[in-house]
Amino acid sequence: MTVELAPPDSADPPALLSRAEKFRGLVDAINITDGAGGNCHMSSAAASAVLAAHGHAPVYQIACRDRNRIAIQGDILGAAALGVRNVLCLTGDDVSQGDPPQAKPVFDLDAVSLLHIARGMCDEGQFASGRQLETPPDLFIGATANPFAPPFTDRIANLENKIVAGARFVQTQFCFDVRLFEDFMREVRRRKLHRRAHILVGVGALASAKALAWMTHHVPGVRLSSWSNTSPEPTTSSSKASACASSSFAHCGRSRASPGSTRWDAETRTCWRKSSLNRRYALGPSGDRRAVLDIRAIASAGRLRYRDRALNRACGSTARPPSGPGRG
Repeated sequence: MTVELAPPDSADPPALLSRAEKFRGLVDAINITDGAGGNCHMSSAAASAVLAAHGHAPVYQIACRDRNRIAIQGDILGAAALGVRNVLCLTGDDVSQGDPPQAKPVFDLDAVSLLHIARGMCDEGQFASGRQLETPPDLFIGATANPFAPPFTDRIANLENKIVAGARFVQTQFCFDVRLFEDFMREVRRRKLHRRAHILVGVGALASAKALAWMTHHVPGVRLSSWSNTSPEPTTSSSKASACASSSFAHCGRSRASPGSTRWDAETRTCWRKSSLNRRYALGPSGDRRAVLDIRAIASAGRLRYRDRALNRACGSTARPPSGPGRG
């Protein structure tokens, strides 16, 4: 299980660490967004490094919207040098919806081409240009998927492209429609994609019907058929999020939550405790207490990274990243 936090509007690390501490022991990793919604915050690379230095397992989100391939590759190396072991590759949100709408988008890469580059840096030890790295980064590389955005048949093809490009874990858009997610996972299993990458379904506790309406109109692919159209009380919101989390967890065994803001951190913790997600531990073959979840970011025993290398060999792609810009 992971939780997603936005970096603070502050140069003070304790502002970030105080939020992260609320989830210590409840989650396996903490996603750090990269200018989500086209808004300015502390950089994702810096925030991830701060968390890593304090014993957390960050998932460093990299959006293609704001940087070209030169800057992105430098940021990947810098984050790895500072102890970050997980990256999530994204194309990025539209800048026109953010607080500096006059900002100019870059999109030198899209998510798939970024996955190719990140994987080449890790597995082949070279930049996108072909120049060799002295010490390659050791990273667990992930991507996103949106099972709830039409046309639905294209979602599976997009997911498969990202897995072929190098994604070893996939985090989905918020799931408020369990039936549609069941259909999505049925096709994922038919193509055996779940054996090539770890799927984490997104869940969240929201404050009000107004928040739900905003997501419907501003967040692509959010469907609310599992939620009431009436204004939910906080207890109802966390209960419904818990039900979605538990149902979705039964299909993929992993989950990601976003509290949205600091005042909903407690609600997100309640969502975890009410759902079946807090019963995520099982005995390993030698009797050790081992997490069932496979995205344990730092993987101190090395179990996750070794498995990832085996996946690279089993289902790798030697395709080079495209040279031109693109979104997707």
